[in-house]
Amino acid sequence: MRSPLSWSLRVQCALARSVCLFLYPVLRLQGNLVRRRTPRLPEAAGPYEENWKVKEALHVLVIGESTVAGVGVATCREALAGQIGRHLAEKVSRPVAWRAIGSNGATVKSIRRNDWPSGESEKVDYVVLAFGVNDSLRVRSATEWAKAHQMIFTDLRSFLGSVPVYLAAVPPLGVFSALPQPLRFLLGVRAALLRRASEELSEATPNVTYVPFQFGKGDHLFCADRIHPSNATYAAWGKSIADSIAKP
Repeated sequence: MRSPLSWSLRVQCALARSVCLFLYPVLRLQGNLVRRRTPRLPEAAGPYEENWKVKEALHVLVIGESTVAGVGVATCREALAGQIGRHLAEKVSRPVAWRAIGSNGATVKSIRRNDWPSGESEKVDYVVLAFGVNDSLRVRSATEWAKAHQMIFTDLRSFLGSVPVYLAAVPPLGVFSALPQPLRFLLGVRAALLRRASEELSEATPNVTYVPFQFGKGDHLFCADRIHPSNATYAAWGKSIADSIAKP
């Protein structure tokens, strides 16, 4: 499968990966400290879908990592999928059905192995993919990131046809105050490179749209663990994706 990414991006990603490998002992020590200090919050309580049986509704399938699983909020209605559904319904003035398929720690590759549905007979009008934090932590190359997405696109097309796919912005790890330096800086660079890869991938793939989002800075944007989004951030992020879907 030919890479849709630019040569310059692939070179920058390789250089950043080399720096991470060179500093691996320091980064591993800092990563272990963060894991010990950070409270492990549960995934949100269900339901993990809403209005899915309503035929006249617009159906949105949201697939991704902990933000789709709703870590940091009480229910999935408050997390990314529920917020997309709520704001999209307001924009289009009709019922919106949503289903969340996500898990804490998921990557673009692991979601296919562990959580991917074997088939989807129900109606689906839009698909949203939300990944990036765990792939950044695993020092995923931009090429690997793009290939994993291309395989998901192939899966989706095989049982949903030419459904529009929206790529959610990769969260900016460089502003996560829970991460010490230089870990925060290097992960921020890694996330920015994956974000650029998503942009280039969307430009090269028919019916795929990248949705940028300005996350901002400050602890008020995060929940108690200072890693996952707060209710307000989930709401703003979900609205930006809903706005993109609703564009004529």
